[in-house]
Amino acid sequence: MLIIRKFKKGDEVDLRKIFFNTIRKVNIKDYSEHQVKAWAPGDYDQLAWYNRMSAINPFVAILDNKIVGLPIFKMMAILTIFFAIGIIKVKVLVKL
Repeated sequence: MLIIRKFKKGDEVDLRKIFFNTIRKVNIKDYSEHQVKAWAPGDYDQLAWYNRMSAINPFVAILDNKIVGLPIFKMMAILTIFFAIGIIKVKVLVKL
């Protein structure tokens, strides 16, 4: 079962990997390599990323005790972006 919970300290490492891989492997189909590298550079400031995640205070998707996604809601109950690891095929993302 997919569980959605709030961000906790320590989640940022897995969330960065998911964010990076989604942009580099999925979004590359719709954007130029230059755009993708600017959006998700290989080198990043870990503290800045943690601060960004803390400020956003995102939800985290968990499956089998593993972080598998980063759902971002624009307004409560409206899912606007869902970054996920490549092994997941989601039919119904969220039912609120």
